[in-house]
Amino acid sequence: MNCLFLIPNAPLSPNYSGGASRYLTSFRALHRLGVQIYVLRFLEDRVKDQILTHERADAPRQSELGGLASGWHDVTYSSVPCCHTKLELLTQFLFHPTNLAFPDAIFLRQSLQELASEIKPDFIWAEWVLPGVVANISKLGLPWAYAHHDMLYKIYHHRQSSSDKVYWSSRLVSHCVKQAETEIVRKSDVVITGSQTEANELRAIGASKVVLIPTTYESVPVEFPASSVDSPPRIFHLGGLSTTANQLGLDAYLDRVQPKLNQMLGEQNELARLHLIGDASRGKPWLVDKAKRNNAIFHGHVDNLAAVLRPFDIAIIPYEHNTGTRTKLPLVFNYAQVVVTTAAAVAGTPEARNGENCIILSSLAEFPSALAQLINDSRLRERIGRQAKATFEQSFTLDSQLPRFAQVLDAIKVHVQ
Repeated sequence: MNCLFLIPNAPLSPNYSGGASRYLTSFRALHRLGVQIYVLRFLEDRVKDQILTHERADAPRQSELGGLASGWHDVTYSSVPCCHTKLELLTQFLFHPTNLAFPDAIFLRQSLQELASEIKPDFIWAEWVLPGVVANISKLGLPWAYAHHDMLYKIYHHRQSSSDKVYWSSRLVSHCVKQAETEIVRKSDVVITGSQTEANELRAIGASKVVLIPTTYESVPVEFPASSVDSPPRIFHLGGLSTTANQLGLDAYLDRVQPKLNQMLGEQNELARLHLIGDASRGKPWLVDKAKRNNAIFHGHVDNLAAVLRPFDIAIIPYEHNTGTRTKLPLVFNYAQVVVTTAAAVAGTPEARNGENCIILSSLAEFPSALAQLINDSRLRERIGRQAKATFEQSFTLDSQLPRFAQVLDAIKVHVQ
């Protein structure tokens, strides 16, 4: 079968972003299953140079992936607001809600229609919301799969809730985003998600078929020398500071966990220093300043995590909301990290088991004592870290998830003419 594979604003990469990791998982799975893939990538000019710079630095992998694709087409666009007056805003809200939520989709639709006419794909695979909207409004008459990542309207809601001022126009747009997301879930032939809780929600709002597939990564070899057990652990937070989940989680951690952990450790408080891995250049200046005031160590973007992470270090996921797929959980499991997280953050990840392969806490209030215990109990860290790596090998490799991708293709084949 031929597939037109739609992705937005990212490379196919395991270490650019969580979304890019999921795009790569889907791409490799489809190729392994014998699908001929034609990539159509939407690149906003605001981030295009950053993406292409990443790809040049990752040239061997990108060359290999390009060779696996039957065709690759990039479409650059400039994101522009669809409304300039309150009357235009209200008109779009009432009569064209999808245009209000995703004005760029109108321009991108033509690119999809023209390419589909040229290559005549058997089906469309749309990764996340913008490609899903474009696929839906293009009305190609082809079966299509929607690869869901997060409920975008929920992220907008949490972002607005953390803001000092929320404009009524933002609320209207958020409402329209929810409408658009609901429509593409209902209109697609199969939905893929990495979250068990959102799989249930997707079914409830009308998805015809939902397949749960977590993010996968290529397994890295991890050695367990005695020194890795006995060495004092470091506390890591992974992820760029521009994303809502990382911003809200890190902000809450610095306010409500870091001071108490420093106090609990006393003379050992050097072990409480937080290590930040990820691009901070696009983070909120006030958040970066707060991290600096708390003596956080900035590692920046790290291509080779094995050069920084040691087995049985501690990785925190302090996000307090259940919104979508936690792509960093399998990533850090791969490196035998000891994850400390909230129950909300991993509510959609059935592979996360408290006390076995990670520590799951009901709230951030429990973080200081849990972290202090882990810092002072090397055998507990070793046991959890080893089990985290074992869980990765069982559940988060492409081989382990390939049968589920085959289920998606079986669902698609039913609709292929």
